Amino acid sequence: MVNTAKASLAWLLGVLAVTFLCVASHAQVNPGESTVPETTITGIVEVVQEDYPQNSEGKLYHVLTDQKTGKLYWIKFEGTPRHGLKSGQVIKARGKVRGDELVVLSGDSSSVTVLQDSAAVAGQRTIAVIIVDFLDTAAPCTPQQVAAILWPDASQSYANKNVSGLYEEATSGLIGFQSDTDGNGTPDVFGPYTVNAMSTDACNYYAWASDAENQASYDGVQLDLYEHLLFVIPTANTCGWSGVANVGPGNPARAWVVGIRYPDAFAHELGHNLGMYHAGTDTNNDGVTDNAYGDLSDIMGYCGVGYRHPDAPHKEQLGFFTGYSERVKVVQAGGTYTIAPLALNPWETNLPQVLKIYKPNTGEYYYLSYRTLLGYDSALNSGYANQLNIHRYAGAQTSFVKALADGGIFQDTANGIKVTQLSHNVDPVSGFVSVQVDFGAVVRAPSVSISPSNQVASQPSNALQFTVSVTNNDSNAGATTFAFAASLPAGWSASGQPAQLALSPGQSGTLVATVTPPSGITDGKYTLKLGVSDPSGVHATAQGTVSYTLDSQAPLTVTGLQASLNRKGVALTWSASSDGTGTGIRQYSVFRGSGGSALSYVAAVTTLSFQDTAVTAGNTYTYAIAAQDYAGNLSVLSNPVSIALTSSKSRPSQK
Repeated sequence: MVNTAKASLAWLLGVLAVTFLCVASHAQVNPGESTVPETTITGIVEVVQEDYPQNSEGKLYHVLTDQKTGKLYWIKFEGTPRHGLKSGQVIKARGKVRGDELVVLSGDSSSVTVLQDSAAVAGQRTIAVIIVDFLDTAAPCTPQQVAAILWPDASQSYANKNVSGLYEEATSGLIGFQSDTDGNGTPDVFGPYTVNAMSTDACNYYAWASDAENQASYDGVQLDLYEHLLFVIPTANTCGWSGVANVGPGNPARAWVVGIRYPDAFAHELGHNLGMYHAGTDTNNDGVTDNAYGDLSDIMGYCGVGYRHPDAPHKEQLGFFTGYSERVKVVQAGGTYTIAPLALNPWETNLPQVLKIYKPNTGEYYYLSYRTLLGYDSALNSGYANQLNIHRYAGAQTSFVKALADGGIFQDTANGIKVTQLSHNVDPVSGFVSVQVDFGAVVRAPSVSISPSNQVASQPSNALQFTVSVTNNDSNAGATTFAFAASLPAGWSASGQPAQLALSPGQSGTLVATVTPPSGITDGKYTLKLGVSDPSGVHATAQGTVSYTLDSQAPLTVTGLQASLNRKGVALTWSASSDGTGTGIRQYSVFRGSGGSALSYVAAVTTLSFQDTAVTAGNTYTYAIAAQDYAGNLSVLSNPVSIALTSSKSRPSQK
C-alpha cells in the first residue's frame, strides 16, 4: 500500500504541478486534429476536483495512466461525461491523442468503459489530518480545533456536531471516520509541518502534500495505515479554492481544506473522497445546470451553510438503504404515495423514504424525498425543510429541481409525469408527506434505423431492398399504425412490405423497402429517405437516409500478368486495375485452362498475386485475370499467359 500510494503521489505531483500551463496549452486546437486516428487506452484514472467559493462549477481534472506504457494523459471530454468517474477505477477510454491529452467525445459507454470499479467505501474509514504551515505564515488552527471538527470533542461533552457524526447519521452507521487508528489515545491530527513554500508561491498543493507527508513519516507517523489524508493549509495562499479532493477512494484518497472557517468544507471534500460529485440545481429542468453547488439541502452543495445530510440520490449512492431496498420505491403506475422523512434510519419506518420515477427521454431518474428538521438536518434551509424535494440523477452530479408545499405541482410534460403534494406532517420522526403521481400519454416521434446504409447496382433497372426498423417511442398511449413513407428523387419509386406496422409503445417492427430507379439514370450515388409516417397525423414522419449507387461500367482490363514456377506450383502476379469513378475494385478473379481447354474460374483474391497448387507436372497451363468492382461488374479478361511444368521426377521449370 505504501509503494502504491507514493507512486500515485509522485505522478500526480508531476502532473498537477503544471496544471495551469497544461490547461492553457491544451486550449490550442491542432488544425489537423480531424485526421488523427482514434486510439483506445486502458489504465487507472485519477479524478481531482477543485472547489472555488465564487465559482459555480469548480474545476475537474481526469488523469489516465496507460497500463501498458505508464504514460500519463489528461482526459479532455468534448461533451459532458454521462457518468461520474472515480479515482482508482480501471477504465478503457477511446479518443484521439493530442500530445499529453486524450480527447474523447463524451463519458458515455461508447467512449469510456469502466472495467473495474474503485474500492468500496463502507465501514469506519481511517484518516490522518495533517496541518501545513508555509515559511511565512501558519495555518489558523490547532490540532485540537481540527479534531473537534472531525470527531466528538470531550471538552464539549461530546455534543459537538462533527464530520464523522454527520456521515454516521446520514448513512445509519455504514460510514464513519475513525479518530485513533494508530492507537496512541489521541485523535490522528499531525503537525503542523512547515513546507518549503511561501504563501505567495504558485499553488502546488501536491508538492505541499509530498513535503508534509515526508516530514510526518520522519516523525514516525505510519501513513500507510490511512485510507484518507486530509491537509489543512493556511488561509493566505494563491490558490483561490476553498478545498480540493480526489473524487473516489484513491490509495490513499487525498483532500485539502483552507483553514477551519467552514467546518462543512471538511465534510464536503471528504464526500468527494467517498465518490460523491456536487449537488447542483436545475430549477427549470432543462438539463442545463444552473449552479453546480446550488443545492443547499446537500453537504455536496455550497460550504459555509452548515452540516446537513446528503440528498436522496447521494444517500442511495452511499449505501444508506443497504438491507432495506423497499425504502426506495420505483414508481411505475399512477397513484397516491406516502413518504417517510429521509433523515430517519431505514429501520425506523415501514414507509418508502424515496420514490424514483424514470425519465425516459434522458435515461435519468427523478428522486422524491421528504426532508424534516431532524438531527444534522435540524438547521436545514427553509427552502427544503418540511417539503417534498425533487432531484434528478444519472450517476454523477445530482440536480435539485423543485420543492413542493401542499398543493404544489411538478410537471414534466415531455415525459407525461405529474407530481402533486397533497398533504404533510411536520413531525421530524413520525411525519410524512402524501403525494399524487400521474402518468399521462406522451407522444414522441418514432425512431428509424435502416440496413444497409448503402446499396450498389450494376444496371439502371436494378431494384434494391433495404430493411427499415421502426420503434414506437410513445408512453402511456395506445398502439399506432405507421405507414411506409419515402422521399425520393424524381422518377424513383419505392414500396414497403408490409405497407403498415401496428406498434404499441416501446414495441419495434421491421419492413422491407424495395427501391426502383427510373430507366436511363447515369452512374453515381443517389440519396434516398426511407421511413414511416402516421396517417392520423399525430406523429411526425420519421425517416433515415440511405444511398443507392449505380456503377454500370466495368473496371479496366488487368495488365502485367506474369507466371512463374516455385516449389508449390505456379505463382501469378499482376498490376492493379482501376475502376475510375466507379465503386472501386473489390476482388480479382483467376481463370485457368489446361492442355488447350477453355479457361474456367479458379478463385477470387483481393491481392495482386495468386499461388496455384492444384497443378500437375507434365501439363501446360494458361491463366488470365479479370477485375471485379463492388457493383459486380467484371472486366474483360487480361491477356493470357502460359506456363509448362516438367515431369514429376524433376523440379518444375518454366518452358
